[in-house]
Amino acid sequence: MAATADCKQQLKQTVFPVFYDVDPSDLRSQCGVYQNDFDLHRRKKFKHDPDKIRRWERAMTDLANSVGWDVRNKPESEEIESIVQAVIKKLGHKFSSFASDLIGIQSRVQTLENILRLSLKNDDVLLLGIWGMGGIGKTTQAAVLYDKISHKFDACCFIENVSKIYRDGGHTAIQKQILRQTLQEKNLEMYSPFEISGIVRNRLHNIKVLIVLDDVDQIEQLQELAINPKFLFKGSRVIVTTKDEHILKPHGNRVLHKVSLLNENEARELFFRKAFKNEDQSSSCVELIPEVLKYVQCLPLAIKVMGSFLCTRDAIQWRDALDRLKTNPNDEIMNVLEISLDGLEYEEKEIFLHIACFFKGEREDYVKRILECCGLHPHIGIPRIIEKSLITIRDQEIHMHDMFQELGKKIIRNRFPEEPGSWSRIWRYEDFDQVLMVETVTKSFNTFRFGTNNVKAIVLDKKEDILECRVDVLSRMKDLRLLILYHQNFSGSLDSLSHMLRYLLWHSYPFDSLPSNFTAAHIVELNMPNSSIKRVWEGRKQFPSLKRMDLSNSKCLVETPVFFGTPKLERLDLSGCISLLHVHPSLGSLGKLTFLSLRNCTNLVSIDFGNGSNLSSLTVLHLSGCTKLECTPNFTRAKNLKYLDFDGCASLSMVHESIGALSRLTFLSLRNCENLVSIPNNINAMRSLQTLDLGGCLKLDDLPEPCHFRCGCDIVFPWDMEVIPRWFKNEFASCSIMRIKDFNMNDDWLGFAFYVTFKVNNPPSPDCSLSSSVRHPFYLSFESEHTEEYFDMPLDLKMEKIDKSEYIWVIYISRQHCHFVKTGAHITFKAHSGIEISKWGMRSIFRDDLEGLKRKAESEGDFHDTSQHSVAFDDVTNSITNPGAKILLPYNWLVTDEDEVENIEAKAKEISLSNVGL
Repeated sequence: MAATADCKQQLKQTVFPVFYDVDPSDLRSQCGVYQNDFDLHRRKKFKHDPDKIRRWERAMTDLANSVGWDVRNKPESEEIESIVQAVIKKLGHKFSSFASDLIGIQSRVQTLENILRLSLKNDDVLLLGIWGMGGIGKTTQAAVLYDKISHKFDACCFIENVSKIYRDGGHTAIQKQILRQTLQEKNLEMYSPFEISGIVRNRLHNIKVLIVLDDVDQIEQLQELAINPKFLFKGSRVIVTTKDEHILKPHGNRVLHKVSLLNENEARELFFRKAFKNEDQSSSCVELIPEVLKYVQCLPLAIKVMGSFLCTRDAIQWRDALDRLKTNPNDEIMNVLEISLDGLEYEEKEIFLHIACFFKGEREDYVKRILECCGLHPHIGIPRIIEKSLITIRDQEIHMHDMFQELGKKIIRNRFPEEPGSWSRIWRYEDFDQVLMVETVTKSFNTFRFGTNNVKAIVLDKKEDILECRVDVLSRMKDLRLLILYHQNFSGSLDSLSHMLRYLLWHSYPFDSLPSNFTAAHIVELNMPNSSIKRVWEGRKQFPSLKRMDLSNSKCLVETPVFFGTPKLERLDLSGCISLLHVHPSLGSLGKLTFLSLRNCTNLVSIDFGNGSNLSSLTVLHLSGCTKLECTPNFTRAKNLKYLDFDGCASLSMVHESIGALSRLTFLSLRNCENLVSIPNNINAMRSLQTLDLGGCLKLDDLPEPCHFRCGCDIVFPWDMEVIPRWFKNEFASCSIMRIKDFNMNDDWLGFAFYVTFKVNNPPSPDCSLSSSVRHPFYLSFESEHTEEYFDMPLDLKMEKIDKSEYIWVIYISRQHCHFVKTGAHITFKAHSGIEISKWGMRSIFRDDLEGLKRKAESEGDFHDTSQHSVAFDDVTNSITNPGAKILLPYNWLVTDEDEVENIEAKAKEISLSNVGL
């Protein structure tokens, strides 16, 4: 008894005294039956050890004063039941049997306990949401946590399967469970639902409670319980497990914890425990374990089910079971996971099935675009199925657990597992081929089938190898909405396509046109890259919903369709259509067109937007590689262009003067337009222009002013004069290395200009960096103690591009990016041994310098430099103290405040354009 009292006092253990045929008052004062024995011990046995007697007396007094049971003259069975229930309540371990079967649970439960902050005094009420996919272990973790912490509360309850209780009896049934477990309330059936809610509100707010609500799947299940965390007693905790994140969002003081899958080691350990128990592990079975673990993907439920199923079976049975799972997933696992789909709207279920069958691992923006075409509202639907723990987004890609993917495919196959023609979706080539074979036989025997009318979507896996497949069956799929085919080995005839089609992507489309009777009022995207198409359709057809058309690299395409029937077209890609001779003038009627690419249309001679054109939405126009294009279009009705690319238009000799009206243009490239002679003078009015690329324009007579280029610009052109332009005050020998010594940076300073004259005797080879100390063929160098920044030559210096004549390379860098002025970098030009540098120079540019150039251009007289601005230089050619290897870096275009603002705006625009596929 003294040892028991010590455990109670020193170790703080709980002791419940039971007084069986003993009066507690006799024990408390050591009288009655105890008095004679104590007198005897004092006089004889422990006469010399009085401390032992006093320890016994204290122990008996303490235990007699403790709350316990006096069972004298009472029915023993009832008292035993009362004692057992009190002990169970005090221990609170409803789920202690879990502990021996759990892998990795301690660290996970400790994390949850840390989130609850139980050690804080007078802590506010906190709601912990435990969120994750079905079968991942939410309930298990909540149960172990409950066992561990429930003794710290005045009252506690763990309500399992809240969603089922709610469906069967509403919120009142849940409230009754809470009252029975926390307050041991009985006879609750006599109260009305309103009175039950009142009891919950009034009785629970005075005590520190722990309430665990397991498997909540509707917001109403929390809202109708009359358990507002704000009105609970301080220190109370509410724990909710759910598959739906959205349920927890409306609540204030909450913490959301997403349950993670087991790691690979934990998954293996759990599987071993279930599959082999205490038996020896068959070596042939062990060889199949990686395949099993790949199938279950670290999901605890799947591991337990598969381990238990395979337990005691031999390797042959394991192999057979794994093969069967490829087409027939385990029902026990699937039934648990399918509960996760409860509460989804029709469109959300359709999105889930599309992702499971077709789009797992694809980019989110690409999938959203397709789903939007199908009318499934993905911008609300995808977040909902993320909240339901059905998918996750990582690195802008959609990820789904393999088990959910199997569930989706099982749902599709469910009623007709052997008849893919009756499925709503087809994703495997062999199923598509089977549909074709069945339809062919049916047609041969003149019978009629309704099967293929169920097919709404076909997206064949591009990773599958297809030998040859006929596509005739597509003509009979009347309800087909989505068709994506990547393979080339298709044959047969295509008499028609579904008028319900909304999205078509057919790589290497094998026919020379669309079916003549094809008119899909709802089609949003028509994509046929690398096709054999010659004419998309004949005459004028109506596609009122069409927004995107991609015919890129359709090498047989000779003419574009008439566009009057496509008023919503936003993106048109005809790049690589090498047989295309002209574009129909109706293109100019596309008022919503934002993107147009005719890149590498090598036979295109001209492009005419037509009289009265309205391309007010056009922002991007690609015409690079159109080697026969002789003139640019009239830009008068395309004033919102921002990106214009004429790279490699070798036949282009002039640019239409309307280009000056493009006040929003930020990028203009005329690189390698070898026959371009002039650029309209009004290009200087383009206030938004940031990039102008004139590299390789070897016949260009005149240059634009640099004043509107925020970063800089450069150009290379032939130079046959003996004298360097007098505008450059400072000339240096080819090997000179200079440093800016003194410079006055006033408000009128715009930047610095550089020039270098050179000849190409032997053009650098692609691997010249291996044979020369110069790691780039030709560049402007800014060298400091440890680094060297380079502004390299943009021009292709191959022999067929540059002969042995002399050329001049002019570079302009705006003031925001002239950091070399402050750093004192050593400036020079460096070149490969095949490039001979004659001279180079530089000068500062101020606003009045540009005014002087304008006056010179207007008077056409001799140039007289009246600039009062000067730059002091140090010649450091012979004073290099650290000639060793430097870290070579591209020129550092410092990010200015203006750049930062524009980058933020550009990113926002990029996201907006990405959402519509631009």
